[in-house]
Amino acid sequence: MAGPQHRSVPGSSGHGHSHGHSHGHGHSHGGFVDDHGNLGDQSFRSAIFFANDGLLASMCLMTGVGAATDFQGVKMFAAGLTSLLSCAIAIASVEWFSVHLRAIKDHEELLIEEDHLMRFPKEEEAHFTDLLLKQGFSEATIKAILSDINNLPEERRHEMSFKMHAHFELGLDPASSGGNNVEAGAAARVSLLYYTLGGLVPLAPWWFVEQASTAMLWALALAALLTCLLAGVIARFTHNAPPSLFARQLATGAACLTMSYAGGEMVEHLLQW
Repeated sequence: MAGPQHRSVPGSSGHGHSHGHSHGHGHSHGGFVDDHGNLGDQSFRSAIFFANDGLLASMCLMTGVGAATDFQGVKMFAAGLTSLLSCAIAIASVEWFSVHLRAIKDHEELLIEEDHLMRFPKEEEAHFTDLLLKQGFSEATIKAILSDINNLPEERRHEMSFKMHAHFELGLDPASSGGNNVEAGAAARVSLLYYTLGGLVPLAPWWFVEQASTAMLWALALAALLTCLLAGVIARFTHNAPPSLFARQLATGAACLTMSYAGGEMVEHLLQW
């Protein structure tokens, strides 16, 4: 971590030297830049992680099946593709169901909160005040917030009060918690597409190469390349050091492949009994 540096202070032209200061968390006062680590929206994060999941699952399958059977070439490709598509469909279904249930639950919580605001305004205001106090707001600030809300026109007052209560009590945004299937459908599509694309990368060599050992070497090379690419994207948006992230991703993959190979060998011995 870089030590403190000097920064120039606006309006301090009388000084013969300039000051430059860089905080450890990444803010630079030479001009504000929001450089916090960020993987973008939910769809982008899901695409990265599902592609990585599909890649690792497909490689583990190839390694385990290769150790347990004498499948080669197109036969191995067919086995891998069938398994990949089955897993992708199952994962997409789970994603849709999970996101859909969460959206329904969030919508129900918002309806309950809105009903409480209408029926128990004083109690809800007291609860809201208590929440703000726990967040560190002063009583004077809380009174000013409540006064500003209460001075709004009736419709606007209800909308703002509802938003504030939803945020501080439930951690929800009423504008994005509609309880519909749009978000669930998007989650399912992203998981299906990127899990499949990630898994196809190590499968491709088995379509073109008949010899098992050569196909496996190509699959490992392509998997390592895609793993490093995905790790690079994650490092770019999270400010992690790329070399350490590459090493961690590859080490995780190697451990999974080792266990898959051992499992395949065990299955082979069981089949020979």
